[in-house]
Order: sequence, then C-alpha cells, then structure tokens
Amino acid sequence: MELYKNPFYLLNSSPYDDSAKLFEQIEEMARSINYLVLDQIRQDLFNSGQRLAAEISWLPGLAPEKQNHIIGLLKTDPDSCLVNDELSPLARANLLASVLAQAKERLPDYCLILFRSCNEIKPDELLKTINETREKSGWPQVVLSQIQDNLNERRDYFLAAVRNQLAKLKPAQKLEFLTLLTKKSTQSGTQPPPSLLTALLESYEQEVKNTLHLKAQTVFDEVLRLHSRIDFPPPDDFRDNAPGKTDINLEGLSSSLKDWDRLAQPFQLLTKSLGANHHQSQTVALKIRELAFSAYNTRGFLALAQDLTDLMREVFAEVVDVAEQAEKDKLLLDRLAQEKEVREITEQAREMSDYLNQLLSVVLFKTREISSKLDKKMPVAEIGPHIDELGGLLKAVTTADKLNPAVQKVALLVRNLALSLYNRYGLTKYASSLLASLGRIFEHAEPYASLFSSDLTSISRSLSGSSPQNGQPRKSLKYIVIFLILLALVIFFLAFLKPARSAELSDCGTEQGNFAAFLTRS
Repeated sequence: MELYKNPFYLLNSSPYDDSAKLFEQIEEMARSINYLVLDQIRQDLFNSGQRLAAEISWLPGLAPEKQNHIIGLLKTDPDSCLVNDELSPLARANLLASVLAQAKERLPDYCLILFRSCNEIKPDELLKTINETREKSGWPQVVLSQIQDNLNERRDYFLAAVRNQLAKLKPAQKLEFLTLLTKKSTQSGTQPPPSLLTALLESYEQEVKNTLHLKAQTVFDEVLRLHSRIDFPPPDDFRDNAPGKTDINLEGLSSSLKDWDRLAQPFQLLTKSLGANHHQSQTVALKIRELAFSAYNTRGFLALAQDLTDLMREVFAEVVDVAEQAEKDKLLLDRLAQEKEVREITEQAREMSDYLNQLLSVVLFKTREISSKLDKKMPVAEIGPHIDELGGLLKAVTTADKLNPAVQKVALLVRNLALSLYNRYGLTKYASSLLASLGRIFEHAEPYASLFSSDLTSISRSLSGSSPQNGQPRKSLKYIVIFLILLALVIFFLAFLKPARSAELSDCGTEQGNFAAFLTRS
C-alpha cells in the first residue's frame, strides 16, 4: 500500500482516532470522495486484518500532530524529512518508498537508507507500538505472528518499489546502480548485506545469468588461445631469441576478463559480505592461474606469469580466497624473479671477470712486445702501429674495477713503457697518449690518477724549453753524453776516478720511476 493511498492519509486521520471519530470523518468526506474509494477506506479501517496492513504502511510510532508536518516535508524537502530522529525504522522506510517513486537523483542513497531502515525493524517493538496505539483508540490487540506476516508483505512492497526504479534504467546504468548500491551497503564487502539487497541481487543474477555465462566463455576462449601460443609459440613471439622472454599480448584476455568482471562485481561483493566466495569467479580465476604457471613451467615465461598474476589480483580483489592465492603466487614469482636476477648478475660478473682477465693478458703481452721491439732498436714506423693498438686495448679497460690488483699492476707496466718511450727514445706523442689513456682509466681513483697526471705534467714542462723530434734522441742529451765521455777520459788520465752517470727524467717521486729497476723487481 502506497503512503498517499493509505486510508489514514485520505481521511486526514491517524491510528489514534477511535471508531466514532473515523465515522465522522468518513461522513464528511462522502461528498468529495468517490463512493467506491470511500467503501474501500471503510473496509481497510474497520476490518481488523486490513486495518493492521494500513497501520504498518503508515507512520507507526509518530505522534498525530506531527504526521501532517512530515507528509508535507516529504514533497518539499525529503532529505530533512528522512533524518527526523522521531521516525521509527518502519515509518522511515514507508516514507522512502514514496520518495523513490518521485526521485530522479540520489537513488542509490535512498535505496541504501531504505535497506538499512528495513534491517532495523524489530517485530516485537513494532507489536508493542501498534498495541499501545490501539489501546488508546479502542481497537483490538494483535499478536506477533500477525505483525510478522504483514512485515513480510511490506518488505515485498519495498523490493517492488526498488525494482520499479531499476526497470527505468538502461542495462549499463542498472549494473552501475547495483554495483554502487552493493558497495555502499556492504562497505565494499566487509559488512553483512541488508536482506532486501540480497533478494534484489538474487533476482538480478537470474536476469543476467546467460550474459554472465557468455562473457565467461569469452574469457575461456582467450585462455585457450594463449595456451596454444605458449605451447607452440611462433618465432616472432620471442625477443632477442632469449629464453624466458616473449611478446605474447594479453590485451584480449584483459579486456574480456574485465568485461566479465564488471557484470560479476555486485555478486562478488555480496558473496564476500556473506563470508563466502563467488563460484564462477573461482572457476575463471583457476583457468588464468593455470595459464600463468603453464607459461612459467613450460617455457620459463616468468614475466608473462607475473603479468597474469597481477591481472588476477586486480580483477578478483573482491573474491577473498582468489585474492589471497594470487597474493601468494605473486610473492613466489617475485622470489623466482629475484633468484633469476641474481643468477644473471652472477653470470654477467663471471663473464666480465673472464673477459677482463683475457683483456689484461693481451695488454700485458702487447706491452712486453713493444718493450722487446724497443730493445732491438726497431724503426719507429714498425713500432708505432703496435703502440696505437695498445692504446685501443686500454680504452677497453676503462670500465674495469680500479681496485683490481691485476689492473693496477698492468697499468704500472704500461706507465713504465710510456716513460721509457719518452726518456730513452723521445717518442713524446706515444708516451703522452699512453699516459692519457691510463689517466682516463683511473680518473678519480687515487693515488693513480695523480701519478699519471704528474707524469703528463712533467713531460709537458720538460718540453717547454726545447722539444725533441719524435723518433730522434734529444740533441741536448746527445751533447751531454759526448761531454761526459770526454770528461771521463780526462779524469781517467788525470785522476783515475770513476765516471759519473747522468740521471734521466725523474718519476716524480715514485719508486716505479726507474723503468729498468721496476722490470728487475717485477
């Protein structure tokens, strides 16, 4: 029974009026109300069973003088009307059923209040309220079973009122409405659902059952397609021919899965709020989980398995056991990925170590080969390409570990070669080039960076006065040697003294400055 068709509303009376007053009101309304309507009002109010239905569909518990005020507010300001603290849960639910019929906005909010109000109705309290009212108006008392029967009928009426509003919506709007209503009513599945919501979704599930099944089948078809790609991948599915890496596209599966999930969302939330799991969600999730582990176990596609697991975690967040299992799978796959990364880094380090050892061996061999050619006084034209080759090898050492003892020892050997090229043979260009390469290798790595920089500076300073020609001994050194030889002869004959020996270019204070001495120690 609608609020505006209730006999108490039509007669402008209340359940507190006795039979005499009701007769008076009926007589007064006889001139303005249709005879059939008036006869129905008379039956509704004076028949004990029908009167209870009218009382329950009215505003039980509200004082007579406030009933007209509330009804007036219902048309002008329904929100302020609904928050009235004097309203009993049933009275508020009756008002909301009328609001739904005329509301165009905030439907989920009004339905939510209606559902919660229905849940708050307590039959024993309602029995007490109605019997107290009947005692004052002189009507017979009712029993609890009568209250419960009428409440069940009233709940059916409320449910019909919500369904009438849903019937006005397009399918996409209806789905959005129910998803939002379920999320708010259950606080995202964390609170038990109102009984009216459960009944509403049960009927809606029957309505979309076939559509839900077809969308799930689309997901299964995508899973089968991906299984075939994993079991028999075409060559272009692989990146860089590397095992465990693939370009299998998940967009089709993701799209079909999310399309299915949008329709299943309210049912997932409802079952979660009831402490259960949505069975179809479990079936779909199991197919995707099998695909993820098949990708890893069959082909080692770890990244693909991780992507599928992340997709499950996103889609099945409302399905408790699936979400928990997906989280465990993620942790397992992350651990496998970390172990794989450690293995790859270890392998790369081993490969780098082998490569560096081979490279240092070549540098050492080339350094000794050049020193041997210098000792044999081979022409510069023949030695030069070997020095250039050594410079190219040094560029490859730039990324090596500067703290590696082997790298440091080879660098010092190359330095001694560079000093020898300058001191003994005047090959300034080659000496400077090798020292510059060493400086780049040990840039910001002390004390070697300062050592090689000092060597270059010393060569530059010694050349500031007179620069020797590359490939020829310095003239000044030549004249000094001749002079020393003559002086030695004179002293030999005159004083029988031992000849003195000229010092060569200092190594700037390092014990490796003397190339011959260093080679002897090495």
